[in-house]
Amino acid sequence: RPAAPSEPATEAPTAAPTPQATTGEPPPREEPAQMRFAMRAMLPEENCRTALPGDECYKALLWAKHTGIFQHPEWYNGLGASSTMWEFQKFLASSPHVDCPQPCD
Repeated sequence: RPAAPSEPATEAPTAAPTPQATTGEPPPREEPAQMRFAMRAMLPEENCRTALPGDECYKALLWAKHTGIFQHPEWYNGLGASSTMWEFQKFLASSPHVDCPQPCD
């Protein structure tokens, strides 16, 4: 009910200001580890990243190393069955058919 003229109006209690509210900065956010990793991979100063399980690039690497090299060796100039995952990723990073970043040295 609205306050009568003789009763003082009561205000809802306010929370103490946070340090971010006094500095004007947004509150810190907890990012999932996977999102932090993906964001780091997109930073301009980091132009390499090793493909990890779950990445589309990793799936392409596994197929290339365990299937593609045997079915279509002509697609993988300079690579062979004994080539490393790093060598396959380096090769695929230059391919327009697969979205793979350059592997880190």
